[in-house]
Amino acid sequence: MSKSENKKEKKDEEKNKNSEKGNGNENKETLLFGMLNSTVEGVENIPLYKDQIVVIGRNKQSTCVLSDGGISGKHCTIEFQAKENKEKNNSPNPKLKVPQYNVILEDFSSNGTFLNGFKLGKGNRRMIYHSDTISFGEPKGWFAQEKEIAKFIFEDYNVISPERMNCQILSLYDLKHQLGKGHYATVQLGVHKSTGENFAIKIVAKDQFKKSLFGRNRLMDEAKVMKRISHPNIVNVKDIHETENYLYLVLELVKGGELIDRIIKKGSFSEEESRVVFLQLLDVVKYLHSQGIVHRDLKPENILLTSQESDTDIKVADFGLSRIIESNQNMITQIGTINYIAPEVLERQWQGGYGKECDYWSLGVILYIMLTGVMPFTNEKNISVTEQITKIPVDFPSQNWDNISIAAKHLVKRLLTIKVEERINVEDCYQHPWVLNQSYRITDECQKEYHQISEQKKIQFNESRKKKNSPKKIQKKNSNNLLTQQSTEELDFGANNNNCDNKNNDSDDDTEEIDETRKRKHKTKAKKVKKKVKKKNKKKEKQKSKKVKHQKKKSKKNSKSKKKK
Repeated sequence: MSKSENKKEKKDEEKNKNSEKGNGNENKETLLFGMLNSTVEGVENIPLYKDQIVVIGRNKQSTCVLSDGGISGKHCTIEFQAKENKEKNNSPNPKLKVPQYNVILEDFSSNGTFLNGFKLGKGNRRMIYHSDTISFGEPKGWFAQEKEIAKFIFEDYNVISPERMNCQILSLYDLKHQLGKGHYATVQLGVHKSTGENFAIKIVAKDQFKKSLFGRNRLMDEAKVMKRISHPNIVNVKDIHETENYLYLVLELVKGGELIDRIIKKGSFSEEESRVVFLQLLDVVKYLHSQGIVHRDLKPENILLTSQESDTDIKVADFGLSRIIESNQNMITQIGTINYIAPEVLERQWQGGYGKECDYWSLGVILYIMLTGVMPFTNEKNISVTEQITKIPVDFPSQNWDNISIAAKHLVKRLLTIKVEERINVEDCYQHPWVLNQSYRITDECQKEYHQISEQKKIQFNESRKKKNSPKKIQKKNSNNLLTQQSTEELDFGANNNNCDNKNNDSDDDTEEIDETRKRKHKTKAKKVKKKVKKKNKKKEKQKSKKVKHQKKKSKKNSKSKKKK
């Protein structure tokens, strides 16, 4: 083959490459191999193409421009390199399918590029793998960066599945920065391409769920639960997309953050604020239980606030642990967060399962935290959290509860009752004095050993209060402090019972009798005092005489010893 022919072939190849770069979306989609997903708001995701070297830096010509002063003009690059020969799997997760190419991160910066938290160093190159993190900002100490300028998570589409690129959800929504990440899912901001409306898109990898303890069933439980529920205080599911390896939940975007963060920021909630939140939680639990659904993981981390301005408008999220049960069916799986788990859940292997009452317990823990800003069960105590929950009644330390009403304490204790059959339910919570904000009922209610009063007992109690002013009747309470039927006793005001029944006795006679009794009492007291004084004086005299005798004996002994000498 001549040299001229070789030159023509090279030119044709270059033209083909240029045409591929200049072609439409179809060629670009085939060249797309991954994404740098941003976790910092305001920083966009970076698509990765095989024919493009991504430049991150302060220079305006960079692929991703970061204008912060800590970023160099050309801070780092990310480059696609095809493999000539098949190589061994050097990925941190060898079970993942290995793509036949390398992705190279090179650092050109002065302040450093951080790969999985470790500084790469100027002039150094490293291969990056699926789920690696690339961040920018000088670290402060071991745990946090002084200023997180930008942070990306590398997502390799060929490692995950090519189906991800062809998924319908990507044609409907633009995926932006990451909003959060859990054990089995990530949540990204999604913008609807036609309406511009913002959503939270929860992306769950089925492969990771299959390896978990609960398998695919737990994953599909959430989708089933969230499809069938609709409540103003529950995060609504707008759409669900499923592929072979992924489940996409398009959720209502709630912008206020988690309830736990707001409690930490404020220190604690007032009783009025706690009451407003608690009533909404009661509505949610009542609705879920009416649908045959038990949440099983209610906690402040799963309760979202609708806005940054409001502390009390909430929406319950994360139904990953929810379970649909029939009325006569018990659940036997132990799941949830240990500090919020009900005792019957922890002891399921001996109790033979548990029911919807576990959600009532979680409500009690949430109310405790809102009112005090502290956890009721912690590892700081000498007793394990499990033992605290299953065996020891909840404690109300004075430093946390002195300024909180008896009513609130009463309701928390009813919710955190270890025995399931004695624990207060949702219907009774609605009638509780603290929820109704009826403080005048509290003392009377608390005297009933944390049990609701029946209508008959209420009538008896009201009648007893009317008769309370009568001097001839007194209340009696049994050993359990429960209000019993009113029993009356006549009080004797004199030696003769006839004097009590006689209504025509003169008041002067009564006063004379009272004066005489007082004089007698004073005389008896005076006599007792005189006797005590005499006894004390006698003791003192005896002690003095003993001392004198002892001194005389000593003096005699001393004189005898002198004479002998």
